[in-house]
Amino acid sequence: MSALAPLPGGASAIYRGSKRTVVAFGRRRADATGPVLQRIAAAHDDGVPLVLGSLGFDPSRDAHLIVPARVATTDTLREGVQARTAVAATAPRDVGLRFVPEPEAHVFGALVDEALDALRAGRLDKVVLARTLVADLPSDVPRAALVQALFDANPTAFGFAFDLGTTADPRVFFGASPELLIRRVGTAVRSVPLAGSLPRSADPEVDRARAAALATSTKDLGEHRFVVDAIAAALGPFCRSLRVPDRPDVVATPTMWHLGTTIEGVLDDPTVTSAELALALHPTPAVGGVPTADAVATIEALEPVPRGPFAGPVGWTDAAGDGEWALGIRSAEIAGRTIRLFAGAGIVADSEPEREIEETGAKFRTLLRALGAAEPVAQMSVSAVRGASSPGSSEPGAPTPVSQMSMSKSSAPSVEPVAFRSAAK
Repeated sequence: MSALAPLPGGASAIYRGSKRTVVAFGRRRADATGPVLQRIAAAHDDGVPLVLGSLGFDPSRDAHLIVPARVATTDTLREGVQARTAVAATAPRDVGLRFVPEPEAHVFGALVDEALDALRAGRLDKVVLARTLVADLPSDVPRAALVQALFDANPTAFGFAFDLGTTADPRVFFGASPELLIRRVGTAVRSVPLAGSLPRSADPEVDRARAAALATSTKDLGEHRFVVDAIAAALGPFCRSLRVPDRPDVVATPTMWHLGTTIEGVLDDPTVTSAELALALHPTPAVGGVPTADAVATIEALEPVPRGPFAGPVGWTDAAGDGEWALGIRSAEIAGRTIRLFAGAGIVADSEPEREIEETGAKFRTLLRALGAAEPVAQMSVSAVRGASSPGSSEPGAPTPVSQMSMSKSSAPSVEPVAFRSAAK
């Protein structure tokens, strides 16, 4: 596999979905500028049966569509049980990537404090802040091999990879997302938002206790409800029926526990496409905040690194309007010789900067472990945020003791009622 080949198999785009894997080869024509839906419609008018896209956090300026010369599709096979239960307990093999945080952990903590000021003043209800890790990519590390390694390490995730660059300016955006933004099959639609998280533990007892704690966390349940209510409000006008469960499930990925809710509906107008629905939903409070416009303005003001494709919809739509779009999270971008990893955390009024640093650090592990990269100590350090170590942490990145998770004999439920399932199901 050549280091110059950006994606496995020489593809121009790959999307591995819940039921269908789509692989694009080449480009039928250069993608034009303009509104996303017009560009997709123009491609279908030209006889292109399927278009793939990385729409960006701001689709008005960062949308990239792949209008393929050829498409191959297969049924997606998943190894759900293994991925649902496995947690890596050993350090990854170091292949030479040396990541540094941007911004530093203590700077990110200060940005969280700024966001908390806005939340407590009533200007925001929730905002998602992201930070990055960046490294120089050695020329002898094949780009396509990194993409394949991430796919292999996360078999139940929504795997995506897009060749966004040119020969002169190579760019690849890829990831293993746990979160389904929207899927449309005929008039049936489904969205599975995730919000509210705790890192997983290699100790099975601690791991299950964390899942149970997350299921009853007032802070996380409130954060999750913002997302569910927003998606239900956005989907409602399109649907003649909509099912929204009252309580979330606890959803497993190899590195994180999340709260997730499966929202299902039936479209009132069968001509509404999956791309239209994706744009109507985005940005959900899972990646933006509440109120949306104020949260996005806060993100742009506080985050030092532009998001670009990070946290935007990724997926495909066909000429019939069917398609599937995940969120571009647990993701990385390769631009020239630089690789950048992204991770975000939802900030609400009772958030703590130390915990948000730990959460983003845990989310980075999805990529770090798959890429065989050493975990930078600085990206997990919380001691500089307020000038003291976080309570109970004996070292950076140490698992949080169960006693610090607001659980008591009277309030902690047994683990059995929690609905454990794979994120991509």
